[in-house]
Amino acid sequence: MLKKIFLLVVCCSFAFAGQAQIYKPTKWKITKKKINTTEYEITLTANIEKGWRLYAPVDNEDGPIGFAVEIGKRKADLVGKVKSKEKANVKYDPIFRKKVSSFENKVTFTQRIKIKDPKKTKKIIVGYEYMVCDETKCLPPQFKEVILKL
Repeated sequence: MLKKIFLLVVCCSFAFAGQAQIYKPTKWKITKKKINTTEYEITLTANIEKGWRLYAPVDNEDGPIGFAVEIGKRKADLVGKVKSKEKANVKYDPIFRKKVSSFENKVTFTQRIKIKDPKKTKKIIVGYEYMVCDETKCLPPQFKEVILKL
């Protein structure tokens, strides 16, 4: 009898585990390029799964969270605004019931930063936030950090 209960619990555990699905519709690559002794250009490239979209770095009031970059303010400052190499698609989004700017398939963002003390700063923490949706659901906004050696 105890064996049957144990087997039932194990089978139910596998059944419930199979139903939980973790979505990771973006894969990121982050690089840096030295511009001069104090400035770097950070490049963040997202490969986006088919059917998903990542929102552009614009103010989508009452809409999705747009892409954003942050850095450790004690060691560096952002220079200008984040830019995308690709042009955002501006179209009606059924989830937000309004026109929004987003990217599909792939997008490359660039952000320049200026190091405050280049002789002492050997690495910098770069944070980035983004949100992705498909036609029926949105994932919670994601905030990730990477450490870049300078």
